[in-house]
Amino acid sequence: MYPIKRMAFLLLLLSSCKTPSKEKLFIEEYKLSKYDTIYIVSSISCGGCVGDYFKEKNLNRENTILIFDNSSTNLFIENLKKFKHINISQNILDNKFDNFGNIITLTKVKEDYIMTSYDDK
Repeated sequence: MYPIKRMAFLLLLLSSCKTPSKEKLFIEEYKLSKYDTIYIVSSISCGGCVGDYFKEKNLNRENTILIFDNSSTNLFIENLKKFKHINISQNILDNKFDNFGNIITLTKVKEDYIMTSYDDK
């Protein structure tokens, strides 16, 4: 192979290797890939905001999981903990998702996830 063609081939090969997104890394780290919908709820969220957000959500499905901080004590959040969930510290969640607002939703689309945020502020 000519040097220019070899260089172009290497550049093409390197550019095709994507760095996984923070969502994908989080999902892999906590083994959440079997879920189609992942709700990450901040413990600093107001309960009414979280309550309003989840009023119309169907959380009984097998492919949905909720993630809370260990210190989530709001009554509505405590009621949500009756559904499939895990606890992860707020510091870790803030580090992974840049001090997010109230709720992050990760929704599986094909083999990837789309992240949306809900912040009532």
